Amino acid sequence: MINTGSFAIFQFSIDNHSLSVIEADGTVVQPTSIHRLEIAVAQRYSVIFHANQTASNYWMRAEMNTFCFAVDNPVLNPEVMALVTYTNDTAAPTLSSDWAEALDVSCIDLDVASMVPTAVEEAPPPDLVFGLTTSFQIGAYQLDRAYVNGTSWSMPEVPTLNQAVTGLKAGNSNFSTPGVSAAFSSNQFVIDIPRESVVDLVILNFDDGSHPFHLHGHVFWILEDSDQQYFNWTTYNTFNTTITNPMRRDTMTIQAYGHVLIRFRADNPGLWAFHCHISWHMEAGLLMQFQTRDDIMADWTLPADVLALCPA
Repeated sequence: MINTGSFAIFQFSIDNHSLSVIEADGTVVQPTSIHRLEIAVAQRYSVIFHANQTASNYWMRAEMNTFCFAVDNPVLNPEVMALVTYTNDTAAPTLSSDWAEALDVSCIDLDVASMVPTAVEEAPPPDLVFGLTTSFQIGAYQLDRAYVNGTSWSMPEVPTLNQAVTGLKAGNSNFSTPGVSAAFSSNQFVIDIPRESVVDLVILNFDDGSHPFHLHGHVFWILEDSDQQYFNWTTYNTFNTTITNPMRRDTMTIQAYGHVLIRFRADNPGLWAFHCHISWHMEAGLLMQFQTRDDIMADWTLPADVLALCPA
C-alpha cells in the first residue's frame, strides 16, 4: 500500500480480517498483527491477510483521519471502500462488519516499537549531531510560511546540485566546508556532511499539526519518537553509541509539538532533500537539504543538456 495523497493520513482496514504488517518503506519486519493501519503521505506498507472467513463479500476501507484537519469539510466523504469477495460477485456485503474499536484520533504512525526489522542491523555511533526546528510563521503580506531553522525554502533558479558540482570542480571552498553551508542563497538551508559520516538529527516540531518527513537518497534509523515538545539533551549520551536493530525507514510522522531523533549514514553522493511530504507545506518552505560525499561530486561533470535546462 502506498499513500499517494498530498495531505491526509489514511486508516486502512478490512472488515472481519486482521492485518499482518510485514514491511514498511522497504524494510521487512517481523509480522505485526493489527486491525487498522495508519499510513501517512509517502509511506509504504506491505500487509498479509488470511482469507479465512465465511465465503461472502467484505468491505475494504480506507478512511481519512479527519482529526488531523484544522476544520471540518461538510462536503467531504472521508471514506473510500472496495469489495473483497470470496464469491466473485459484487453483491452488497451481509456478514461484513467494521472493527469495533474507534478510529484513531491522533495523527501518528504505526508504533515504531512494534516494528522489528528481520535483517538485524546496528546503528553505529554518530559522528555528528544537528538540531532542527520546524515551524510556521506569519510573514510579509500576512503569508503563512514554513521554516526549518529559520529558513523558508523556495525553488532556486539553478538547482543546488548544479551549483555544488560547479563550485566543487572550481575549488570554491564555500561548497566543501562541513556544517551549515554558506554557499547557497538565503532561502536554501543546506548542511554539508563530510565523507561518510553517521549523522544524528534531533527534530523539534513547533507546529500544532503533525508532519510526515521524508529523506531522499537514504534510509534512517528511528531512535526516539516522542509527543514531547523538547528533546532531553541530558539523555543524549544514552543514544551516542551503537544501537542494535532500531526500525529503519525513509518517511516518518513527527507529531504535533513533538520531536524525533533519527540517524543516517551520509554515504550517497548528491544534494538530498529532507522535507514534509504534505504538498502545500513543502511549497510553503518546509524543506532543507543535505550535501553528501563532496569527494565524489567534485569529479562529476554535468551533461550539457542538463546545464541548458537551468542556465546560471
